[in-house]
Amino acid sequence: MTRNTLGRSCLLEANLILVAGVTNTYRLRWLRRVTDKNGVTVVRPMDLTGWTPHIQVRRDGLTVIDLAPYTLLDTDGTITIRVPDEATQGLPAGAGAWDLLLEDPSGDVTRLAAGPALVETTVSDTERSPH
Repeated sequence: MTRNTLGRSCLLEANLILVAGVTNTYRLRWLRRVTDKNGVTVVRPMDLTGWTPHIQVRRDGLTVIDLAPYTLLDTDGTITIRVPDEATQGLPAGAGAWDLLLEDPSGDVTRLAAGPALVETTVSDTERSPH
């Protein structure tokens, strides 16, 4: 007997590295294949107008950082996550997990991306001190 798998855990499996104390910027683009009126398969961006992002880095069931406030969605399927250095300052180093859930205007949720997460610290100190 052959077993088949239907579905998947997410559309994109990716490692996320977040460096504490620096600005972290990530960009994803959600494209989908559709068949046009001529029967030709084309790639089109997903219009994310009105969608809501839910994105967290978690460790041992606890939220390390909620990235949703730093996530922008646009009409051409681009998801921009820009986390300022102030938001990452003092994050504890270590491994965890992350995922990006997108909720459409009707309330349906898609798990677009997920995977392991790693918070790293910098070697250099960004605090300015007199010379």
